[in-house]
Amino acid sequence: MATLASSIIGPVLPQLLKTLTHGSMSRMSEALGALIVLFAVMQFFAGPVQGALSDRYGRRPVILVANFGLAIDYVIMALAPNLAWLFVGRAVTGATAGSITAAYATSPT
Repeated sequence: MATLASSIIGPVLPQLLKTLTHGSMSRMSEALGALIVLFAVMQFFAGPVQGALSDRYGRRPVILVANFGLAIDYVIMALAPNLAWLFVGRAVTGATAGSITAAYATSPT
């Protein structure tokens, strides 16, 4: 689900940012870079927590929460009136981006 979502948002996000920055290519580029960094930082700090939750409660709840976070991000991006809301959406999806990690995790022996 996460890889499909990335391939969907990849071509759309620059145009959405261009619209929200009123056509300024420099502001659009800065915002795109900041969104990518925000997602990575959130995923970096949330990954170990999601791994621990996956060990404690199982993979299914973690994957469901991750997919729900992705859905929230898409709703926020669709309705975002300004850049601040895009950053909120990317922070949510970065914090819940553990579906691939949980899906490929091996069970402890």
